[in-house]
Amino acid sequence: MVAVLEACDIVEHLVLRNTGLSDDLLGSLVTALMNSQSEVEMINLNLNNIGPQGACILTHLLKAKPQVKGLLLFGNKLGDDGICILINGLTELHIPEENEKQISVSPLPAENEQSLSEGKGFLLSELDIGGNQITCKGIECVASFIRQQPPLQYLGIAQSNGVDTAGWEVLFDSLKINSRISHLILDENQLGDEGAILFADMLRANQSLCKVDLDWNDIGEEGGNAILESLQSRIGCSLEHLSLEGNMISEELLKKISQQLKPRCT
Repeated sequence: MVAVLEACDIVEHLVLRNTGLSDDLLGSLVTALMNSQSEVEMINLNLNNIGPQGACILTHLLKAKPQVKGLLLFGNKLGDDGICILINGLTELHIPEENEKQISVSPLPAENEQSLSEGKGFLLSELDIGGNQITCKGIECVASFIRQQPPLQYLGIAQSNGVDTAGWEVLFDSLKINSRISHLILDENQLGDEGAILFADMLRANQSLCKVDLDWNDIGEEGGNAILESLQSRIGCSLEHLSLEGNMISEELLKKISQQLKPRCT
C-alpha cells in the first residue's frame, strides 16, 4: 500500500476500514500519502486501532492535504486525549495563525502538545468520531470546535455513551448557534428522556440541521413528546429525516413525529 500511494497520483478516496491499522502503520501510510501528488478527498479509517498518536499524525496529514473533505474514524481507540489532539489540530487549521492568537479548545498534557503552525485552512465537511470511548472531556473539545463554525456538514458521534447528560448539554448548546452542520449521528448514546429534552431544546434554536439519527437511545414518551413539540415550534428549516428506531416511543407518537418531517429546506 505504501508503494502504491507513493507511485500513484490519482488517489481520491482512501478506504482502509477494519484492517487492523495501528498508529505505527498509519504513520507509514500518511508519510507516503503526504509525499504523493494525489489530491485525496475522502479518508475512511473506520474500525481500526488508531489512538492519540494516530490523531496527531492525521492532523499533520490534513495540514499537508487541506483538500480532504471527509475523515471517518468510527470505532477506533482515540479516547478523550486523541479527540482533543485531533480537534485542536482542526481548530488551528480552521483559524489561521495570522490571527496572532492561537486558539486551543482544550489544554493537553505537555507530551501531547503538537505545533501545527502556519495553518492553511481546510475543507473538511464530514467527520465521524463515534465509537472512540469519548467522555465529557472529549465532547467539550468537540463543542468548542463547533462554536467556531467550521465547514462541517456531517458529524458522527454515535456509540459515545461515556458522555453524561451534562456533556450532551454542552454539545447541544454549541449546536444552537452552529449554522453549518446539517446531518448529525447520535445513535446508541443512552440519552434517555433527559437527553432527548435537551436535544429538543437545541432543535428549536438550530437552523441548519436537516437529518438526525437518534436510534437506540432509551428515549420514552416524555422525550418523544419534547421532540414533537420542538418540531412543531421550529422556525425556519424543517427536519427532513429523524430516525428514532429502537427507542421506547409509542407507534402513535412516532407517527405524529414523522408527520412533522418535511422536504429539505432550500
